[in-house]
Order: sequence, then C-alpha cells, then structure tokens
Amino acid sequence: MNENAKKWIEALRSGKFQQAHASLCLIGEEGEKRYCCLGVACELAVDAGIIPPARESEGRFFYADQRTNLPVVVAEWLGLATTAGVYNTLLDSGERSLIGLNDTGKSFAEIADVIESQPPKLFGKFE
Repeated sequence: MNENAKKWIEALRSGKFQQAHASLCLIGEEGEKRYCCLGVACELAVDAGIIPPARESEGRFFYADQRTNLPVVVAEWLGLATTAGVYNTLLDSGERSLIGLNDTGKSFAEIADVIESQPPKLFGKFE
C-alpha cells in the first residue's frame, strides 16, 4: 500500500467527512457536502493536484467527469487495481467492492479496516 492510500485511510477515520451513498459527493439535506469512501479519495487527490476540483451539477459533484467511480488517474495514484475498489469476485455472492461496502451501510471506519487489510486484488496493476 502506498503513502497516498495510507493518507486515505487516515482521512476516512478522521471524522472530517460525512458519508453519502450512490455518488462520490453530493449536497445533503442540511446543505452540507457528503462523500462516499471514494469521494474522500477524490478530495485528497484534488488537494494533491492530481485532479481539478469537483464540478457541481444539480447537487452532485463530478471529479474529472466521474460521479460514482474514481477517475482512472486517482485509482492509479492510490495504487488501486480498479476504479470501483473491487477486491473479490465471488460467483455465489457477486462482486465485492469498496463502493458496495459504502452503499450497503458500512461506516468509513469499517471501510478503512478493509482497505488496511489489503484484500487480494484491491491493490496492484490497474485493470
């Protein structure tokens, strides 16, 4: 796991970001920004100058024209093998990914634990 991914784990555990589902970033009911776990990574990539700031459209934010998956350059910057954070494909229970964990109610801390455990196929050569 590279240093960028370690910073991402730290950011997920920081409490700085409020969680959202089905979008990298959106405006919540109270007018606040909310992020999926991959949206947090995008914010770090913006801060590092890897991608430009998000563009807002109708309450949802696009990072390098992506709304739900990571831009390829961000996935590569983190060392992830896919833009959805796929880490295991099981025939009987479907694809497992960071997006799936986020959108089925796992907390950022729980997702950070999964990333930190470095499941097979999560990190590696981009596919």
